[in-house]
Amino acid sequence: RGDIHRRFFHVPSMCSYLAKASKDALVAENDRSNSENKLIDFLNRSHELYREAKHQQLLTQWGISSIFSRTNQNLATWMTFILALVTNLFLLLYYTAGNFTAEPRINEAEAATVIMGLNLAQIIISGFVIILYLVVRSPVRYQSFQAKGLVKSVSVDQDGKEVEEEGVTPWQCIVHTAMDPMVLYYVWYLSFSILGQVYSYDFLPFLLLDLIVKNSTTRDVLNAVIVPRNQIMMGGVII
Repeated sequence: RGDIHRRFFHVPSMCSYLAKASKDALVAENDRSNSENKLIDFLNRSHELYREAKHQQLLTQWGISSIFSRTNQNLATWMTFILALVTNLFLLLYYTAGNFTAEPRINEAEAATVIMGLNLAQIIISGFVIILYLVVRSPVRYQSFQAKGLVKSVSVDQDGKEVEEEGVTPWQCIVHTAMDPMVLYYVWYLSFSILGQVYSYDFLPFLLLDLIVKNSTTRDVLNAVIVPRNQIMMGGVII
C-alpha cells in the first residue's frame, strides 16, 4: 500500500500502420457535446481506425504503401495548400485592374508564366490527391458502410430459398462511398484548379478555403456562426 507500481502495456505492431494525421483527426473531430456522445463517437472512430490500419497493412503487403498512405495523402494536401497560397500571393502582387472598363490582368509575362506553372503543379498534385484518397481512404469508407449493415446480404432459409436481408446492394454502397463529402471536395478542388488554368484566375482564390478543411480551429470559428445561425438571424430581426 502506498507504493507506485509501473504497468507496461504491449502496443500491437498494427498500430504502426496508423498515420499521425488519422490519430490527430480522432482527437480534433471527436464529438464532445456530452459525455455519452463523446464515448459513442470515440468507439465508432476507433473501429474505423482499425479498418484503416488493416487496409494499410494490406497495402504494405502489396508493396505500394510507400506511395499510397495516409501520411503521403496528408503531405500532398499540404503541398496543394502551399501552392495555392503562393499562387494567390503572386496574383495579389501582379494583378492589375487597369482602367475601370478593362478586366483585371497580369501585365508582366514572367509573373504570368510563374502563376501558370504553379497552377499546373497544383492540378497535377490535386489529381494525385484524389487517387490517393480513392486507394487509401475509400476502401475503408466502404468497409464502414458494410459494417453498419448497409450492404444487403442473402441467406438461405430452411426450404432452400434465398432470402434477402434488409440493407442496400453493394453497388448502392459504392455510390455511398463515391458520394463521400471528401471525395466531392477533392473533385471540386481539382475542378477549380483546372478552371483557374484554362478560364480565369478568379477561381484560384477559392482554393484558399482549403484551410477550413485542414485546420480544426478555423472550422470551429465558422461553426460558432453557422450552428446558431437561426438564433443569430432572429436576433438580427429583433434588432
